[in-house]
Amino acid sequence: IHVGQIVSKNTQWPYTLLRQFHTPPMMDMLALESRLASLEKRLLDAQKERENSLARQSKCDRELRDLESCKLEDERHTTQMNKMVTSLEEKVDMYKTQASEAEQVAANNLNMFRRKQQELEEAEERARKREEDWARCKGEEEMSKL
Repeated sequence: IHVGQIVSKNTQWPYTLLRQFHTPPMMDMLALESRLASLEKRLLDAQKERENSLARQSKCDRELRDLESCKLEDERHTTQMNKMVTSLEEKVDMYKTQASEAEQVAANNLNMFRRKQQELEEAEERARKREEDWARCKGEEEMSKL
């Protein structure tokens, strides 16, 4: 059996089908108005939710821009701090070198001081002995004159 055969036998079939589901017009109108009110309420709720979402998105965008700005500023500060650290490390190395050189100079000066002090003590000892020898010679000379 084909659909065309059924339709041709029963030419009233769409109307009978409509009559089965047909409700009184007033009931349809109330249901439609209720449905329309429900849909309008949902639309308003959706619009409010959309506005709230847009407001939250705008707030998040502002916060994101602020954070990106802070990030850039932090990177700039980090770069400056790294330059300062590098500069200070170079100065520390320079000061270490100068301190090492100063220690060497101080050690050389101390050695020279000790050597000169030893030489001074030896010269003083020789001078004392010569004075004693001179005094003895004078004493012998005076004794021989008498």
